[in-house]
Amino acid sequence: MRDDPFPHAPHLDGWVIDLMNKADDDQKRSVPLLPPVLQLEALIKSNHTLSSDFESMLHDIPAGSPMAPPPVHSTSQLLYAMNRIIRTAPPFIESLYIGFPLNALLLWAMATPAGYRVFSDEAVNVSLKAVLADWCQYLSSPASRDVLNQGPSGWMSPHARKVLKLHEFICDASLPHYGFSSWNDFFTRRFHPGMRPVACPDDDAVIVASCESTPVALRTNVSCDDQFWIKQQPYSLRDIMHNDPLHTQFEGGTVFQAYLSATTYHRWNSPVSGTIVKTKLVDGSYYLQAASVGFDPCGQNDSQAYIAHVATRAIVFIQAADPALGLICIVFIGMGEVSSCVFEGCIQPGYRIQKGEELGYFQFGGSTHCMIFRPDTIQSFEPCAYEKDLILVSAK
Repeated sequence: MRDDPFPHAPHLDGWVIDLMNKADDDQKRSVPLLPPVLQLEALIKSNHTLSSDFESMLHDIPAGSPMAPPPVHSTSQLLYAMNRIIRTAPPFIESLYIGFPLNALLLWAMATPAGYRVFSDEAVNVSLKAVLADWCQYLSSPASRDVLNQGPSGWMSPHARKVLKLHEFICDASLPHYGFSSWNDFFTRRFHPGMRPVACPDDDAVIVASCESTPVALRTNVSCDDQFWIKQQPYSLRDIMHNDPLHTQFEGGTVFQAYLSATTYHRWNSPVSGTIVKTKLVDGSYYLQAASVGFDPCGQNDSQAYIAHVATRAIVFIQAADPALGLICIVFIGMGEVSSCVFEGCIQPGYRIQKGEELGYFQFGGSTHCMIFRPDTIQSFEPCAYEKDLILVSAK
């Protein structure tokens, strides 16, 4: 019997062992791979260097890892595990990892040099996008509601409801699955009206939180171009904003970044009243972490500043109603399992938005976001902490 690879997380160890056993059984029975997984397999097999890197990232032990051996022993085993994952919705188990099943399998791989090469490869990310999009389609189907139950690993169990603060959200306990039509419908649940009142709604000089999130960084005097891949992970405006010409207006300005966990509200709200200037959806990486970080037991948490420059993200520029504030930029960044950054249909250039009005949402997983301001426009930040470091969104 092999050693437990997750000595600090026995639930995760059992989950991975069970998944690997099922993946091995699927492979022995020649269970067909789903189309996007089959396409990823074909890509790997078509390129000897890529195939070698996949195997290396699964077998190499990253520096600083307290866990051994790696839970996935071959590329084929990884593909069959992936094949299973994208036809399931995650159960409620109070472990950061199981909320992100692919992330759990790739913790080692992401921290290896070979993993860095794999997850920065454009063709691999195109294939991963297709895999995650297929999974997202399943999570938007009624079949994904099987985990929305009151059993011990169900998201409607008494303990889960307490963790989620489900009473704050629109749902109906008298209906099957509390009235949610799918896992994604549950994940993007809305607050009851008035649950998050907008601070100073008539004062345009007051900026409110765009997401319910935990602060990660507050940086001033940011540069248009910087070496965001180094250990300090400085912000590089040109890269964050995907070479948009408006990035020059923010040179010397301020970046506030904060993280959204899997159990919190995943809709975005406008921090100011104003006019939508431009929106952009940028394809990027999914499981890439900063090479300078080394092993991160939480996946990409220690790479959040870095992935703001390279990950799949949604960018919106808003001309604030307060002329002293002027143009602001907000970047919503998918992490790992999050493959969908979705703007609401009305969020188009010229649309006049109100403070606290919804901008869009993430579908499934953890995520992060940056609010970016021009120089000499922010007088002070006064975060209102709620339950440790969580900053409440102001939503209408």
